[in-house]
Amino acid sequence: SLFKPPYFVVGKTLNPKFEKRYKGGEDALVVSKDRRMLSVCDGVGGWGELDVDPGLFSKHLCQTMGDLYDSEPEKSLKEILVEAVKRNKHMGSSTAVLVKLDSKKHGKMSTCNLGDSGYMIFRQEAGKLSQIFVSEL
Repeated sequence: SLFKPPYFVVGKTLNPKFEKRYKGGEDALVVSKDRRMLSVCDGVGGWGELDVDPGLFSKHLCQTMGDLYDSEPEKSLKEILVEAVKRNKHMGSSTAVLVKLDSKKHGKMSTCNLGDSGYMIFRQEAGKLSQIFVSEL
């Protein structure tokens, strides 16, 4: 196998509101090449009132975070997020949720959350799905 544990088993899709589909919506996501880091960004739609497409900001942010992680996976998620924001040349803003699995410390997961988006972790044990954590907002 190309991937060595731990890594995320990921399926991904974005389903923008109908009226925003022509531009691909305002949200974005990225999964790293090694599938150990993923991020979801929710572009702030209010920028549309100023004729700014928030989707450009969130998509560039995710792409840059993926590139930064792929080139330096040992960087903290906060460092990756801050650097990606600094490199973003588009107007706008976004929430960001990032998560990564440590390749050297099996079972260690790091997260970073900016804004009012959150995440939940579910675990399947003995055929039952249980919620084990919800990020605090």
